[in-house]
Amino acid sequence: MGQEEGGATPQALTLIRMIKFRSTYILLALFLLLLAIVLFYGNEGAEKKRIQSEESKPVFQTTQVDSFDKVVFVKSQNDELTLVRKENSWLIYDDNIDPGEIDALKKSLKELPVGQKVSRNKESWDKYGLTGDEKTRQVILSPPDGVPLIHLYLGNSGPSFQSFYMRKYDEEQIYLVKSNLSQFLSYDVNRWKDKRLFTLDKTTIQNLSARIDKERWTFAQKDGKWAQITEAGSTPIAKAEDFDKYLGDLLSLKGESIEADVKKFQKADNAIDFALADGSHYIVSVSKKDDQQSFAQITGRKYLLTLSSDLSARLRPGFFRDEGSQE
Repeated sequence: MGQEEGGATPQALTLIRMIKFRSTYILLALFLLLLAIVLFYGNEGAEKKRIQSEESKPVFQTTQVDSFDKVVFVKSQNDELTLVRKENSWLIYDDNIDPGEIDALKKSLKELPVGQKVSRNKESWDKYGLTGDEKTRQVILSPPDGVPLIHLYLGNSGPSFQSFYMRKYDEEQIYLVKSNLSQFLSYDVNRWKDKRLFTLDKTTIQNLSARIDKERWTFAQKDGKWAQITEAGSTPIAKAEDFDKYLGDLLSLKGESIEADVKKFQKADNAIDFALADGSHYIVSVSKKDDQQSFAQITGRKYLLTLSSDLSARLRPGFFRDEGSQE
């Protein structure tokens, strides 16, 4: 049998060529298989991200949320609360609402996601607590013309913390969303009421009088500069930043809770009296109940604020403690 150059027979050369071809084919097939797997999972991952992106988009536009003047929280047929904006203030039963609570509600609405689509079957509404009957929880927001701008049904709780099922009033689609919006339905009237001790514009303050037990302080401002007023006359505040901090701390004070029984206020142990530019006075009087608790009576309020501890230390202009108190 003849041999090719190099000592290999034609049969052996043919076998070698076949092995090389098969190896190349197998490698190519493996490469194509791996490429297919990468493309499959890559597309699947991209689709998953697309769906997640769609589900996390906000339901409402910022302009929608900022334009409402009325909010109705329906807990059940005979249990609802209504918040109304008049001019620049939000009210609940004629009492001012803490602006911080309104800001928190708006933030929750602006961040409310579209959510995961669950079902378009009306037969599922009852399963998820979204029938729209008298037991269905609702959030209704209206603009000045009164036509509901946002009307949501909030159903049963979802599988994770702060998740719940939801649908829009005029849609059949049920969504699973994760949001703190449902917590606002649990608020009672007192939770919404303004707990700030001082609800006034800092720029309108002309005079400030503080009475802490037997000590007295009086301050007046002219052309933006504050001075302490005593029997001896007027003394400019040495460090304006100290007084500004004291004033800022006063205006940031909040009560802990609402006390509707105004008869619990016994006597004014401490008081802060602001004389305003329009000639009116804004007065906060504090009555000590005990060493742990006090009540604050505030101009124009129909309720008291419960203070968790004696606020004398914060009402007192401490930087004048040793140099200007008056008996």
